Amino acid sequence: MQALEEGRIDGAVLPSAQSKQLTNKGYSVLLDLSPLSIYGAQDALVVTTTFLREHPNSIEGIVAGLIEGAAFVQSAKGKSATLETIKTELMITDNAAADAGLLQLSKVIVRKPYPSVERLLNMQRIMSIVAPTAMNVKVTDLIEDRFVKKLDESGFIDAAYASVGAG
Repeated sequence: MQALEEGRIDGAVLPSAQSKQLTNKGYSVLLDLSPLSIYGAQDALVVTTTFLREHPNSIEGIVAGLIEGAAFVQSAKGKSATLETIKTELMITDNAAADAGLLQLSKVIVRKPYPSVERLLNMQRIMSIVAPTAMNVKVTDLIEDRFVKKLDESGFIDAAYASVGAG
């Protein structure tokens, strides 16, 4: 965003909060994929097979922390801190833009973050336009949902949301 404002670049892919702030300053949005529910893998936790095998407790702790963070972000209790974080991390000064960013975030956070085969297949299809060999990858072989499943079945996820009043 800063590079756009300083004229060092002519275009960028930005989170909706930054995009909103720039459009309020007269910049143009060339493409907005959010109404189409096309998202990347920014919400994916990716590790090597070796790390997965050698550090399952660390991975479970990270997944648990991400779930607790998602619950906090979606709670009334966490709204103020979340808005301040959006403003700080994305260098947003416009409160309406920060609110738009939080709204967009609430649309993409999934309460029980099981990997989405459909989203990964969509990404694979888009990637194959440039790299046709991407279609050679079996997406389901890339998914490991045992950590989310364990936390879900133990009641941890529901408890994390309940503890911050995010129902």
